[in-house]
Amino acid sequence: MILEYIFLATGFIGLVMALLISFGSNAYDMREAKKQRQIGAHPYSRQFKKRPLVSVIVSTHNDERTIEHCLRSLFKSSYRKVEVIVVDNASLDDTKGIIKKLMREYPLRAIRLVARRRDSDKGHGASWRAYKKYGKGELVMLLDAASTPDKTALSNAVKHFNIEGGIGLLS
Repeated sequence: MILEYIFLATGFIGLVMALLISFGSNAYDMREAKKQRQIGAHPYSRQFKKRPLVSVIVSTHNDERTIEHCLRSLFKSSYRKVEVIVVDNASLDDTKGIIKKLMREYPLRAIRLVARRRDSDKGHGASWRAYKKYGKGELVMLLDAASTPDKTALSNAVKHFNIEGGIGLLS
């Protein structure tokens, strides 16, 4: 009699485990299929789980010939949740004037000009300090004035940070 109960209990436990494994693997497969659909989706669709604010920091020094093209390419981006921080490292040309003109031309865009009096910082040190002081974005993109990002560059970067949960840096 006891042997029969042990046999039934073992069979019942085996059945429950088989069902749990089956349902668990199906749930995993559905999650993976959803990720693959998101990866292959159209870049302009609302495919993102979350839409973080992206802080784009543009570092300049005497870049009056290239800064306007760089900023206009950022304004054409398909990703709209963007703030632009332009760090001018003591330019002697009309770089600040061009940036101020673009700020008047695009009043609804979040553009901030951080003008430095001395060009004591080489590299992106001043850019990082400007982000710490003024930036609000969850993601940060560093550019120089000669850069002209594609209109899908920000969308693609955000897509990779959303889909691949372990990414901390994208170059």
